[in-house]
Amino acid sequence: MGNKVIERITDAFPMISKVWLLTGEGPVLKQEGGTNVMANGDNNKIAGHDINECTKLEALYEARISDLQDRVSHQRAIIDSLTRTLEAMAGK
Repeated sequence: MGNKVIERITDAFPMISKVWLLTGEGPVLKQEGGTNVMANGDNNKIAGHDINECTKLEALYEARISDLQDRVSHQRAIIDSLTRTLEAMAGK
């Protein structure tokens, strides 16, 4: 996960440990009053959001972002090609 994704998650769910997000080790939730909550199995909820569903959504969003980045790259290649064509036609 990138830093921006980590920051979005911790902004939305401030009780989630950055260490756990980055390494997968330690408690999922920041320690409060000596109690840690681990997220294993089903029905793990934080602030009413199921952690497993968030993980699935994150994967979908990452796939969508990757697809859009590929499309932007393709569009840039087309723009570069058309720019070269116009420059050649203009005699540059």
